[in-house]
This record gives sequence, structure tokens and C-alpha cells, in this order.
Amino acid sequence: MAGVESPPAAGWRSGWAAPAFARELSAGLQELGSKLVAYYLVRIHPQPRALRGRRDLTSLVAGAYRRDPGHTAFLLERLCYDFVKRFWRAGEEPRQLLCGEEARWLPEQSQILLHTGLGMALAKRLLGPLRPDSPDAAFDLALDHFSGLVKDNSRPEFAPVAFEAMGLMVRRFLPRLHGPVEARLRARDALLTANYWHGAGRAIYFLRELFHPFPGAIPRGLETCRREPAEAHLELDALAGFCFASTMINLHRPQLVARLLPHLGPREAEAMASGVAGALMTRHHTCPYELGVREFLRPIAERQLGVAGGGLAAAWESLVRRPCTEALARAYPLLRARGQLATLARYRPLGELLEPG
Repeated sequence: MAGVESPPAAGWRSGWAAPAFARELSAGLQELGSKLVAYYLVRIHPQPRALRGRRDLTSLVAGAYRRDPGHTAFLLERLCYDFVKRFWRAGEEPRQLLCGEEARWLPEQSQILLHTGLGMALAKRLLGPLRPDSPDAAFDLALDHFSGLVKDNSRPEFAPVAFEAMGLMVRRFLPRLHGPVEARLRARDALLTANYWHGAGRAIYFLRELFHPFPGAIPRGLETCRREPAEAHLELDALAGFCFASTMINLHRPQLVARLLPHLGPREAEAMASGVAGALMTRHHTCPYELGVREFLRPIAERQLGVAGGGLAAAWESLVRRPCTEALARAYPLLRARGQLATLARYRPLGELLEPG
């Protein structure tokens, strides 16, 4: 990557002088704090009203929108996850949850994250009982069941989001099943496999071994995204998902996301732009009055990045900030009008999003 690979990469990859180490550790501590908040809201903090079924989903969603706008996306994810779990507890399966008669009152803005929660809950319930050595037929049966319930409960245009969430759930919380689930899905549907790997890339961002503030977590995470997919093109979906997660977590600190750039090659930088734009459009769609997206898209000065003359700010401007600003202004309304917002749940070159039809 001209102007990026040499000076900035040298600052990250060589020797860790004390000032550079201190800067990275400070940035890592900020990122870890934001990770912990999101992890708490999505994975640790249950929503009892959703679990007990004392209120309908529309009322619960309205309650989530009355809370901190910066937390809305994470609250909606966990809300639908818990709402689905109550059906299993009652010995039932969810039906027409996000697409039926009662769902007509759900805000359209809530649908992306509600479908994420749906996919996570279905994956945990239907895939969790399997063993890594279960026969292929057992995995196919579980994936058929998953697909059927996604079809029964999703708005069709958002169904791919549930498969993306399956990748997040399996890779992070059911890692023993990641290999066989991915292999069977890849044998069935190439496009949904791309969604799965985007979710797996998000999961890699939250892996236990990367859940620390010390330098080295970023290159290790990106290398995992490159190494794990069996097919080279799926690396871009995983990398886009990793960058999507980083942006969702660091929405108010774009300089932390910019730290990924020196570790990426030219085509990988395009995957980064895809992931960043996807996260920004998701946050804007979910909570259009939240100021974080606008703050993220402000230009970054070199001094904010802690890089002396490295050119990282200029690379961020040309490769990420400017294309993502255009995507939010032009591609987002087109995707929304076409019912194609689920395209954000996999790698897409930003130029393709503006193509007609």
C-alpha cells in the first residue's frame, strides 16, 4: 500500500520502543474498556422482561430506544436473543417473530440488530447440542432447522443477517463446532458462507486470547482472519467482519480503528473500508440521531494517531474515511430503498454498492 506500508508499518512492527509501546498500550486500554461495555450488554447482562415474556417485543424495543443511544444497537441484539430463548423455555419454537402480524409495529430501524439476536439465539439452541464428531447428516439437519426458523421468523431481506450472526455465535462461543459447521454450510450455499465468515471475523475480534490491551492483538487477530478460511476469497469477508466489529466498538475513537491499516495490504484495505462502512450504516440505520457516526467521520490529524510523519492519517483519509462518507451519503439510501441493507453483512467493495439495480 503506497504511502502506508512502509513508515507506519515500521512503527508497529519493529522492536517496540518505549514510547511506541506506551502509545499502543494506552490505545489498547481505551479499546478494552469499550469492548467490555459491549460484551456486558450483549453477553452478560440479560433482559428479564424479554426472558419472562411479560411484555410484547414491540414494547420492549421501544424501551430499548429510550435508553442511552450509544447502547441501543447492543441492547437490541441481546433483547431479541432473550426473547427467542423464552419460547424454548416454554417448549415452543418462535414463529413470525420479526415478520408476522404483531411485528408490523416494530420500528424498521431495529430490524438489523433484532435479526442478529435472532440468529445468535437459533444458533446456540440448534447447533449447541452437536459434537465435533457428529455425522454430516446431523449438521445438515441442524442447518436445515436453522434455515427453516430463519425463514419463518425473518423479514426476507434481513435473513442473511441471521446467518452472519450464526458465524459470530459459533466461532466465538461454540468454537469446537466451527470447522464442521462452516464446512457443511460451504457445501450448501456460497453466499451464506460469506455471511458466516463476516460474522466469524466479528467473533475473532472478541476472542479470549485477544481480549487484552497489550500490543500485538491487532496483527494476531488479522492473521487469524487470513489463516482460518479454507478459500482465499473468504478472507476478505472475515477481515471485513473484524473491521466491522472494531468500528462498532470504537465508534467515538476512529483513531483506534485506523491502527488496523498498517497491517493490511491493498485489497485488504478495501475489505476494511467495507467493514467500516457496514458498521457505520448499521449504527446510523439503527439510531440515526446518535452523534457517533458523524464524529467517526471527522478527519483525523496525524498527531491523534501518535505517528510522527508516518502518513497514516492521509491513508485513512483516502482509503477509509472518504469512501465511507460517500457510502453513507449515497449507498445507504439506495440500499435501504432496495431492501438490500443485509448486503452489509458480508464483504462488498464500496463501489459496487453504488451500481444501479
